[in-house]
Amino acid sequence: MWFAQRFIGAETLPFKMSELDVQQFFSLSKDDIFAVCERFRDDRRVAAAIQLLFLRASGRPMDRFATVPKVLLRSVFEALGLPSVSIASLRSLYERRQTLYEHQAWARAYLGLSDLDEVQRQKMEQVLAVAALEAAHPDDLMRTARIWLYGRRIIIPGSRRIADWARKAFDATEAAMAATIEAALGKVALRQAIDWAYAPSPADSSSHLEWLKTPPQRHAPSTTAQTLEKIRALKALGVHDWALDSIALSKQNAYAAHVLMRRPSMTARIEQRRQIVEVVCFLHATLMELTDIAILQASRRSQELFRHAAERAYESRARRDGATLQQAVRARAVLRDETKSWRERVLEARSLLDGIGDAGSTSFASQIRRALAEDSRRVHAHLAGLRAIDFAGRPGDLAYEQWQAWMKLQAIGGREIPPDFKLPSVGLHGAPSSPICILGPGIVRSRPAR
Repeated sequence: MWFAQRFIGAETLPFKMSELDVQQFFSLSKDDIFAVCERFRDDRRVAAAIQLLFLRASGRPMDRFATVPKVLLRSVFEALGLPSVSIASLRSLYERRQTLYEHQAWARAYLGLSDLDEVQRQKMEQVLAVAALEAAHPDDLMRTARIWLYGRRIIIPGSRRIADWARKAFDATEAAMAATIEAALGKVALRQAIDWAYAPSPADSSSHLEWLKTPPQRHAPSTTAQTLEKIRALKALGVHDWALDSIALSKQNAYAAHVLMRRPSMTARIEQRRQIVEVVCFLHATLMELTDIAILQASRRSQELFRHAAERAYESRARRDGATLQQAVRARAVLRDETKSWRERVLEARSLLDGIGDAGSTSFASQIRRALAEDSRRVHAHLAGLRAIDFAGRPGDLAYEQWQAWMKLQAIGGREIPPDFKLPSVGLHGAPSSPICILGPGIVRSRPAR
């Protein structure tokens, strides 16, 4: 899409142009050649053809003294059947200004382009007002305006006029955002949020803004703890309750990016209304991003805990299988001992086989759950940290029901499950869409999303 529209609104030709550019955007058709040759004499055809090509590609007339790439000149000369010459700029193609105006007027009439009237201008401003709801920068609106005008075969005005329209639409949306933010937070909470953003963080002497911008360093439980600490700090500020759904997420991320790319001291110097919008959007977008990061980190930690539990279960089963094999070998040797009576052999073999027990009948999943239960300290620490995240789920979502059951058990306290407490299923086939599947009170198993 960008490639097809990259010349729209251009004021001059690029210094260099590829053969592909000429073929795609600046080639003369048979009708073009016939119209140029019919209207102009030989010494005027090249200049008129270039005006025609530029106006069709960009939607606006070309500057009189713009440089013309040699590859374009060669293509025009060849198309018109004229001897190729080297011309540096349009200055040498025009002897008088009136000729330029005549060529531009002819090209506009040939292409069927018109000037922007008052009705079309009002329609364009309405389009920009809607586009401004999600635009990240006034430059995005300028491009929207150029494409809108180009699509309606309207001559694109100069950049200054388009920039004024774009800035007007962008400022109106920003003012509406500031009003929405003030209504959603209230003046007291808004002032508290701004003051908190510039206040020293608990981690070091830097501000909360700088603290929140610090990316996670590595995959480790301490990194997850730092992420959860930031989430708790933002929730204590009430960021999760801010009703900003009417502001497009792309718009919030765009303003948040401005804060992310500059020092807090520079943010504190900008105009107050824009500063409020940027800081609030940054705090809100950062909470959402940190929540995503925390869930990803939790999923990795769950996988790590499960992998270690599975390794311990494998080792335990291998040891148990080895002991079972030894008992079986000893029982076989006893049964083959002809020096004893058959009764003595059967009783002794049965005694050896009774020592094997029923461990072999349990599923591997049960063995993993047992290994996780034996690692309850790390598992509990992992789950306890996730309480900073407000999980939600649909009815029948087994993983969510397991999480809710664990939360209720933590609220009840104690080391025993109450007799009347209803536990959800802890099987392996629940809630395939959930990143974490709880297999029992204090036990988790990683389950990738499908």
